[in-house]
Amino acid sequence: MTDHLPLALALAALALLLALVLTWRRTSGAARRTGAFGCAVGRTPTGPWTAGSAVYSTAALTWTPGLLGVGRQRLVLPRRRMRVTDRTVVTAHGVQLLVVTCAVGDRTVLLRMSPEAYAGLTSWLEATTTGVNVVT
Repeated sequence: MTDHLPLALALAALALLLALVLTWRRTSGAARRTGAFGCAVGRTPTGPWTAGSAVYSTAALTWTPGLLGVGRQRLVLPRRRMRVTDRTVVTAHGVQLLVVTCAVGDRTVLLRMSPEAYAGLTSWLEATTTGVNVVT
């Protein structure tokens, strides 16, 4: 039994190191870029939800799945075609969040985000050419 103790300690240290690296990565780089925020995407208001991060650009909101917000983008929502049509307050794990229903052309996309991220989203949408985007 004691022969496995060094291996168990090494694995525990490796797990701790990995957790620290993931935490550092999430709070730096991608997550701190201007216009980046945590955002989950779902198909129905009750989920399931896929966690990820979204980044504003001049032309679109780009969402990438995963905790680190790095990797291949999976969802690009063109700014000129995007409208917020509804929002609902939900509580998940004791945290107040908003489920935001967006119309993007002829499809509907559900985004779950913090109230602060929602304020940023609506400001970004309303900052386009007058009359292009509607936030209801």
